[in-house]
Amino acid sequence: MLIRILKNRAVILSLAAVVTFFALVLGVGFGSVKLTFGECIRGLFFGTGTEGIIIRSLRLPRVLGALLSGAALGGAGLLLQSAVANPLAAPNTIGINAGAGAAVMLSLVFIKNSFVFQSVFAFLGALAAALVTLFIASRFGGMSRGTVVLAGVAVGAVFNAVISYLSVRFPDVLSSYASFSVGGFSGILWKDITAPSAVILFMLALGMLLAPLMNLLDLGDELAASFGVKTRALRFLLVVISAALASASVSYAGLIGFVGLIAPHVSARLIGSDKRFLYPMTLLFGSSLTVLSDLLARVLFAPSELPSGILLNAVGAPFFLALLIFGRRKGDV
Repeated sequence: MLIRILKNRAVILSLAAVVTFFALVLGVGFGSVKLTFGECIRGLFFGTGTEGIIIRSLRLPRVLGALLSGAALGGAGLLLQSAVANPLAAPNTIGINAGAGAAVMLSLVFIKNSFVFQSVFAFLGALAAALVTLFIASRFGGMSRGTVVLAGVAVGAVFNAVISYLSVRFPDVLSSYASFSVGGFSGILWKDITAPSAVILFMLALGMLLAPLMNLLDLGDELAASFGVKTRALRFLLVVISAALASASVSYAGLIGFVGLIAPHVSARLIGSDKRFLYPMTLLFGSSLTVLSDLLARVLFAPSELPSGILLNAVGAPFFLALLIFGRRKGDV
């Protein structure tokens, strides 16, 4: 009976929501500065004294930024995998993150006051990287797993080279390039996440509306078309939404990697492949993953801290390698 209950999708989603909530509580309550439960409550609801500054001005925007970034990257990964029918597709593996970062750097260097439109530039760079990668893969390799990954690595390398060059040529534009390239949530303030959060929430809602159509895509283009789905338009729309989600995250969190790869795969193991349930599960898992990794980055080496992107890369790199190895054994790469 208990096993049957635990396999219920509604129960799994509810447990995931509870885990995400507790991750938020831990993220707000713990850090390099130790606060009691009472101090956290006073700081959160009344904003009094030092604890108010720490909770409301520093930890809360940081934790919410991590939560939104995790949901955005996880959702982007799942949407990309559906769009290109490739389980290895993710914002970092097909160059989207690097494209967004390069566009932001270019705008900061050559356009005055470009920070006002930073999310727009990030989106354009992310979309350009995604389209170039998919064009190369479709033109030369038929969109196989290995071809998409290799094309993404090449495109990402080009954009990363642009970022590196600009950071050296114009050091004042991005003095903290190392942190940006790894990704993290240190120093995030409310003003940093206001515009990106609006983009993320809107795009996540749009992705949820498209979940039933993604199920039809899984059946193949011909069968999906027989149900009235315009498959090419839908796939392009999914790529656009993915680019918007990833670029919004990059605009304040830097080049965080592997969340978009880990979250969809682990969530599918937990709840199955039906996108109506897999999509919200991926958002919750991605949020919990980034919030908890950011918390560990703060407390493991307190009072100093490690960029949370390093922890995510430490987990994500072997995970990605395992997917490649198992895919090759099955003949899919």
